[in-house]
Amino acid sequence: MPRCQCHHAGKTAQIAASHASVNAKCGCFPSLIAEYIALACAPCAYAIERIMVYAKRLFVTFLPALWLGGCAANDMSAFPSLAHRPIEQRVNVAASQPVTPPVPEPISATLTQALRALARDADAGDAAFRGALESNRATIVAGRGASEGSELWAASQVAYSRLVAVRGPSVFALAELDRLAVSEAEAGHEDAAILIAAEQARVAVAVAAQQQAMLEILP
Repeated sequence: MPRCQCHHAGKTAQIAASHASVNAKCGCFPSLIAEYIALACAPCAYAIERIMVYAKRLFVTFLPALWLGGCAANDMSAFPSLAHRPIEQRVNVAASQPVTPPVPEPISATLTQALRALARDADAGDAAFRGALESNRATIVAGRGASEGSELWAASQVAYSRLVAVRGPSVFALAELDRLAVSEAEAGHEDAAILIAAEQARVAVAVAAQQQAMLEILP
């Protein structure tokens, strides 16, 4: 031990000079590594002790980096691979078939006959209403303002009831057309529903006009 102390005392200047020389030549090294190299050139107990200290410091310094690198490598295995999956490499060789639109069902003869009959009834009811309106208008208008129970009042009420009765076929035809339109639409018969809707709109205009005329002469 005395020799090491004396040797250390004699080597102090040499170690410092060596340390400075290493730093000058290897400016890219940290001072910790340079001092470690300088001490390695002094074979004494003190130098060995310092070498161990700096070796521990180097180990502590680089251990976290090595540990984090290993964790990062292990964590990558938790993510799914970016390689193509087998299902993505399959080729669909099935030939595409053209989509054939469904063929609409033809309108049945029964429905066609029913529509014609309803159209005739609606037209006949509208014609009867127009005729009854002209012949009963004066009687209905004369009963306006008459005392209830009087002869004019009674005649007006009877004439107005005739208008309600004669327009019955038109109102019934429109109600039946409404029922057929709903039935054919629910069954998916688009062509039949379109045909019914056209007749339905025509009859509805006539029935609405009748209703308006009755409101204008309402006793």
